Amino acid sequence: MARAVLDLIRRFTLATILEVSKVSPKNQAVLWDG
Repeated sequence: MARAVLDLIRRFTLATILEVSKVSPKNQAVLWDG
């Protein structure tokens, strides 16, 4: 049970990171300029 939950959390986290990384060039430009 706990392992399944952790696995889902890992997958969700990885998916979120990948989605953010797609937009990151624009966001990073803003952050670094700031």
